[in-house]
Amino acid sequence: MSVHILLIEDEEKIARFTELELIHEGYEVTKAADGREGLALAESGRFDDPIVTKIEPAAPFYAAEDYHQQFYLKHPDRYAAEEAGGRAQFIKEHWGK
Repeated sequence: MSVHILLIEDEEKIARFTELELIHEGYEVTKAADGREGLALAESGRFDDPIVTKIEPAAPFYAAEDYHQQFYLKHPDRYAAEEAGGRAQFIKEHWGK
């Protein structure tokens, strides 16, 4: 039996990506699109130990150094080696791209 996780996320793309990653790791996932829905589900008793991420106020954004900008164009061999770790295959299998 796998661990059952409640995922509460209002950004659909983030929720879907996170859901796919958790499923890939062997978890059972139920999604809630907002806090009210999530609270109702959390109180149902259907879920295992909670994983809680505190939501912090947004911090100042710092742009990455120029070295990191367009990295895949500047260092195609290194980028390809990093992508060979399985990310592209996962995206292809789960998102059809």
